[in-house]
Formats: sequence, C-alpha cells, structure tokens
Amino acid sequence: MTELFQATSRVLRDELVSELKSQNIFLRNQIHMQSIPKNIIQGAKVRIAHPPHNFAINITHNTRGIIIDYIDSMALVLFRDNNGNARTYRFYMSNLFIEDPYIDKLLDDLNTQN
Repeated sequence: MTELFQATSRVLRDELVSELKSQNIFLRNQIHMQSIPKNIIQGAKVRIAHPPHNFAINITHNTRGIIIDYIDSMALVLFRDNNGNARTYRFYMSNLFIEDPYIDKLLDDLNTQN
C-alpha cells in the first residue's frame, strides 16, 4: 500500500512540477512582451556621428545620447551639449550610430538563426 502511495505521489509531483514550469515560462514571456517598448529603437543608446550645422545646438562629433522618440526617419535624442546641459534634438537616423547592447544582441540572435 505504501509503495502505491509513494508511486502515486511521485507521479503527481512530477506532473505538478511540469505544469509549474510551463506556467512559469508563459508568465515570463508575458512580462517580457509587456516590457518591450512599442518601438524597438526607443531607449537605444546612440552616438551622434554628424551633428547638425545649427549654432543653437552646441555639440561635437561622437556625442552620446539616448533615443526617446522615433517618428518617420527622425529620432528625438536626449544628450548633453558641450556645456553639460541636457538637451533634446531631432536627428536623421542616418546621422546616428546605434551602440546599444540590446540591439546588438537582437541582431546577433537574428544572424545565428540563419
């Protein structure tokens, strides 16, 4: 009788562990999907390769910033100017180098799938 009880307990335990694992994976995926911004570029770290020829914006080549919004082909970038002031400015994406580890990982994962 105890052998039957122990065998049944092991089977139930294994089924419960399996069910909990699948629920855990599902919940992790749900949390991950909710934490991803609607625009994958939003929040990416960038380097401003070619600053605009606008004398109101006092920055130099290779200033670093973060994309806070992206519309069409222009990114609104948060950065510090040469005076140390936090500024925002719209840049064409072609003037930015994306240097974000999350974006790099996404591209690496994409390349390894082929």
